[in-house]
Amino acid sequence: MSLLATTSSFIGRREQGILLEVPQRVRAGEIVEVRTLLFHTMETAQEAGKASFITQVTVELDGKPLCSFDCSAMMSPNPYLAFPVRVEKNGMLRLRWVDNNGQTGSAERPVTVQ
Repeated sequence: MSLLATTSSFIGRREQGILLEVPQRVRAGEIVEVRTLLFHTMETAQEAGKASFITQVTVELDGKPLCSFDCSAMMSPNPYLAFPVRVEKNGMLRLRWVDNNGQTGSAERPVTVQ
């Protein structure tokens, strides 16, 4: 399934430079795939004269850190990330990126256990 094509089983919306998708229906203890597309040019100094790239991506569920990714200028523009998350109860999933120039982007989605 394409990340850009939101279906009835996923909630997805572009927000502050991030498209974040989480399943709409989750059972307690289920491991679900979270998919995200980070809208960023990821330019090296060779390409633009000044480097601009995401350096870190952090993911939290209800304010508790789940994972983080250290990035470099070697990533492609608009990087796609997918990762598993075990969901035990309702909560808010938040993803945030920071680039080497201090710019940030963030998005959050509710996760509902049924």
